[in-house]
Formats: sequence, structure tokens, C-alpha cells
Amino acid sequence: MSQILLWVDIPHTEEKQRQFINTAFPTIRTLTELNEKELVFVGWCELTDEENPSVGLPGEKYFGILNVTLVPKTGYEALKQQFSAW
Repeated sequence: MSQILLWVDIPHTEEKQRQFINTAFPTIRTLTELNEKELVFVGWCELTDEENPSVGLPGEKYFGILNVTLVPKTGYEALKQQFSAW
């Protein structure tokens, strides 16, 4: 569980995002299976980073899976792989 909470640490980094993806998604799958539930939808909150986020909290501008120039970040391939596991 402590690995999942790493993402709340500021500053956010691409490596922390990749670690979060590779920890959270398998955990969600495992908990879903253990509880004999069917997961209907899994998504990603932000497609791109924001240069000027509407929420003025540090790190809010780095939640995208693509950077502001639409270049895939380190976690992009990990996210594709985790989505394909469903």
C-alpha cells in the first residue's frame, strides 16, 4: 500500500507516475478478483500535463500521461500494458 501513496509525494515525477501505474493497476485487478466483482471501467484522469492548471497546487500540472507537447511520458507504455491486461 505504501507504494501507491508515493504518487501523493510532491514533486511528481515521471518515474513516480510509472511506479504508481505499475503498482495501482495490478492491485485494482487483484482486489476486484478477490472480491469476485466485475470491473466495468478503468480510465486515466488527465491525457496531458497542464502548463497553467486551474487548481493551483504544486504538482497538479504533471498528472498527464503525455507532456504539454504531447510526447508520451515514461509511464505511457506501462499504462498501455496495464490496460491491455484487462
